[in-house]
Amino acid sequence: MHPLKRITKVLTETGKRKLTEYVDQKRDDYEQALLKIHTTLPAVAKGSTSSADKWKSVNRPHTIGKMNPFTADYRGCKNSSSVLRPHHSITGSGLGTDANSRVPEALADLQGDKFFGDTFVSGHVMNADFGGVGDDPGNQTILTSAANSAHKNGWEKPVKKAQYFMTLVVKFLRAFQLDGTKTSVVDRIESNWRIELSGVVEDQSWWDMLSPTDQGTLSADQEDIAKSITTEVNFTAIAQDTPTMAALEQLDLDSGGYEFAMVVQYLEAFEQLMPQLGNFKLKQTPNGFGKATVTSS
Repeated sequence: MHPLKRITKVLTETGKRKLTEYVDQKRDDYEQALLKIHTTLPAVAKGSTSSADKWKSVNRPHTIGKMNPFTADYRGCKNSSSVLRPHHSITGSGLGTDANSRVPEALADLQGDKFFGDTFVSGHVMNADFGGVGDDPGNQTILTSAANSAHKNGWEKPVKKAQYFMTLVVKFLRAFQLDGTKTSVVDRIESNWRIELSGVVEDQSWWDMLSPTDQGTLSADQEDIAKSITTEVNFTAIAQDTPTMAALEQLDLDSGGYEFAMVVQYLEAFEQLMPQLGNFKLKQTPNGFGKATVTSS
């Protein structure tokens, strides 16, 4: 005979009733305990990629600072700056260049004279994607093609990638259905998180690096051109008000969801990338009238 049947067979009717009441009471106690635990847990925000794709940022993607030329526009940029923020229009590829090959004016004269055995371009101190204007002498400086390429790959592209990571973090945060208080946390992240960029063109010129003998072979016009080519440009990229995991925890997000995984992934990628961009030195020094030596660090 089944053990339960043996137990119920020997129970009196009163015993059966008491056993049923006991089981029912324990069941009620268990359900109440679960309810109590559940009500003390925060409401977990759910998300969807379709919601993320509808996000439109209230920020501008960049805010260009003053683009300052040397005393004479002829030489071009002395310093330029910009601030980048998350924006729905940002992609990993960027806009392309708008550089004017006749800015600064010394570049146009250099292209016509060609007394240095190298190729030269109008180099953005602040890239067009960062708000820099390609025909403004306050933003453009003379770079060799090799220096321009080193700048593009060593600093500009990684900065664009960092802004893209910022954008993706906010995009996926916007996927979640949050109450007003928690939405304001994301609002602050979106409006305050930024990358501050700066580019400073050094005063030292190629003229300063030429030997007295080489200097003596140049005309007055060629001297002015040589004095307009810098030996070094220093770039900085500093992150400000980067959101922390503690800030994200305030949002009570669904940590098992796809959107949350994306937020964490891109925030970590941003934090790993930024230290590499903090200081970037681009050097181009003449070897007499031959091809320049280019280094970056």
